[in-house]
Amino acid sequence: MEQQDNGKQLARSGWTCEVEKCGLQENLWLNLTDGAIRCGRSQFVSEGVKTPGNGHMQDYYDRTSFPLVVKLGTISADLESVDVYSYDENDAVIDPNIIQHLKHFGLDAFEMVKTAKSTMELEMDMNEKWEWAKCTEDGAVLEPIYGPGYTGLINTGSSCYVNSVLQALIQVDSFRTRYSDRAADIFSTVKIENVPNDFNAQFAKVIRAMLSGDYSNPTDLSLNTIKPLRFKKVAAGRHPEFATAKQQDVEEYIRFLFEKIAQESQGGDADPTESFRFQTWTRFEDIASQKVRYTEQEEILLRLSLPEVPADVRSFGEPTNKMTKLTIEAEPKFDIEDKYCVVIHPNLEQQIYNVQGCQEISEFVFFL
Repeated sequence: MEQQDNGKQLARSGWTCEVEKCGLQENLWLNLTDGAIRCGRSQFVSEGVKTPGNGHMQDYYDRTSFPLVVKLGTISADLESVDVYSYDENDAVIDPNIIQHLKHFGLDAFEMVKTAKSTMELEMDMNEKWEWAKCTEDGAVLEPIYGPGYTGLINTGSSCYVNSVLQALIQVDSFRTRYSDRAADIFSTVKIENVPNDFNAQFAKVIRAMLSGDYSNPTDLSLNTIKPLRFKKVAAGRHPEFATAKQQDVEEYIRFLFEKIAQESQGGDADPTESFRFQTWTRFEDIASQKVRYTEQEEILLRLSLPEVPADVRSFGEPTNKMTKLTIEAEPKFDIEDKYCVVIHPNLEQQIYNVQGCQEISEFVFFL
């Protein structure tokens, strides 16, 4: 991005939207190309409540095509909290040269104080204030459960995909051992000043807190939840998707997270993701030549293709003859001791057989 040398220098505070008769002094954005100051778009912060804004920066971009803007009021020495937006990408972005871009207009981030919430923080506030009762079990009486392993996680802005993964992983012995039972070993190897940005330390903090029961107390409602905001930020790093407040696919996130865990487990530390890894064999048969080819691949997630459930069994009634049970009538072709496989059949059948019964039944054969 090229910045214009128009000599414009800005004060550290007291900004106003430069559009005539607008006069807004909040929700203001600085265009990093020419230094223009305009108000942003109005957005909901809670039910029935919106931030002030007339969308004048959007109009300015439509006329000039100057895409990169920064929200005035979020500028401070904490560069990670500076709210930068690109109209070209229609999303929040990271500006690696934000210090130089601000200095071009006389603003020193290290001498400024944050006075406004970023877009992500406003979205987090909206998630926390949302009336979830409107979209949960209608009329159901739910009994709260407290104690170790029953700690709730607060949604910090479309972070349900993170929370669901964490709640699942605390049920796995290898993760409990690595990040809870041996949490003290992790903390002892990390310098205190590095803890806020250390992946293993942040992972151990959140897993240990979830399993301790310290934040699941029926006598003190203020200690009933955890906000894993720091873990989410450290784990995502500069990932273009997971570092945002957007909704994400949980499968993509768990693959990303497991790869990072494996990288951070080098040097003798036990990799807890090993307990998830398995080999898949896929069988391809050419009908014309009747030749067969097998391929192997390591996986961490088992994908199941589920057919549409017939209408007459959707209410969990007795199965009908529309759902055919898998039967195996095959001669053994393998001779591998102490091996078993799981056969997943398209008709929803899942059974475990010894390896001698796993020949050419299905292309979905998983050895345990």
